[in-house]
Amino acid sequence: MRRALGAVGYRPAIPTLIDLLLAQTGMLRGCAAWSLGALGATQARHPLQEALAREAHPYAQERMRVALEEIGVG
Repeated sequence: MRRALGAVGYRPAIPTLIDLLLAQTGMLRGCAAWSLGALGATQARHPLQEALAREAHPYAQERMRVALEEIGVG
């Protein structure tokens, strides 16, 4: 579901997706990051950088790196 928000370009979801960077599961954090990148959510730059700095889950780390590249950081 969260990945679909980015795929369909649902920009009103950006604040919720940023909040999900703090989710309990790495898969959920990774999906939120993927959607933020797909949306080109430049306002998520700092939250993504902070989340990546503390992330230990490999999937979430990769999705955060890619999201930062997609929004022009990285």
